[in-house]
Parts: sequence; structure tokens; C-alpha cells
Amino acid sequence: FKFTRLSTRNGLLSNTVNAIVKDHTGLMWFGTEDGLNKFDGTNFTVYKHRPGDSTSLGSNEILCLYEDPAGNLWIGTGGGGLSLYERRLNRFVTIPRNATSDKLDHSVIRNIMADHSGRLWVGHQSGTIIYDPITERISRVEFDVDNPPDFENLACKTILEDRQHRIWIGTDHGIFLCNAQGIKAKKLVIDLAAP
Repeated sequence: FKFTRLSTRNGLLSNTVNAIVKDHTGLMWFGTEDGLNKFDGTNFTVYKHRPGDSTSLGSNEILCLYEDPAGNLWIGTGGGGLSLYERRLNRFVTIPRNATSDKLDHSVIRNIMADHSGRLWVGHQSGTIIYDPITERISRVEFDVDNPPDFENLACKTILEDRQHRIWIGTDHGIFLCNAQGIKAKKLVIDLAAP
């Protein structure tokens, strides 16, 4: 194997890379601790948070990247919430766009996944939300737990949709399974003593 190293010497914002996505056009995106880089194979384009500029990223700490089946690039930040890259205008939109929805603007977004119906499942430091890009509606996933005070803020670590359209959510307190509607998540309990 032959490896090529890309670093800050080549234009990468930081040598700490948290997320990588190759989009449908062939561009590489690198989420770093100091901003977002787009790489065309030769040159880097730099995207950073600019205070007071609502068309910039919500934060420079990029924790996850996700391109949905429609080709939209979603960016999860550390403390700046969820952003959508508007390719045509070369700018970012903070989600939610309207002030009446639940806010995600200071959330630490850990992962993003689109389900079979196009809704985004967004895992953050204190739970999981479902965002419908068509209606721009946000719903919070309720975790069915034995001791609610102990599980008030379940940090979502990973999300997966299986072939039966069930959503699996990995948290810092175990695995939860959601039905297709996604409103209630039940903790998965495995009996190790069972045959």
C-alpha cells in the first residue's frame, strides 16, 4: 500500500480529524477540531465559524459528517449544534431554521443518520432527536428506562437502522431499540443465562 499524508502543511485546518465523508460528487470532506475542510484532490477549501455570521458553521469543532441519500451534507459540531451545507449558495444553515422549534444550537452532535423515510436521527450529548427536513419538525426520542432521574440525559454514541426499519441507539447506558415511529426507545436487555 502507498499512503499519502495530508496535514496542516498541506492546508488541513488541524491534524486532529474527527470525521471524513466522500460526497456524491467525489469531494472529500474532513471535520477537524478547528473547522471543516473540503478537498478536491489538489486544494483545500476552508470553512470556519465566524461570530455574528449566521451563514457560517455553528462551531469550529466538527465531530461528525453525514451525506444523506438526497446528497445533502450535514455537519454535527461540538457546541454549535447541527448545520446543513447549502451547496448552491456555498453556505451553512443552522438547524432548526425557525425559532419556534426545539433548539439544538448549543448541542454537541455525536452522530447523524437518515432513516428509510428521510428523517434524520441526530445523537447528541444529552439524547436523540428526529428531524424531518421536509416539515422542519423536531421530535425528541423518549427513552423507556427504569430509573428516569439516572437516565435523564442519555448521551447518544451511535445510531443504526436495520432492514426491518428498527432504530438501534447506542448510549452511555446501553443499547435501546426504537420502533419505526421512533418516539419511544426501549432498553435492550439480553438474558445471558438463556440457552
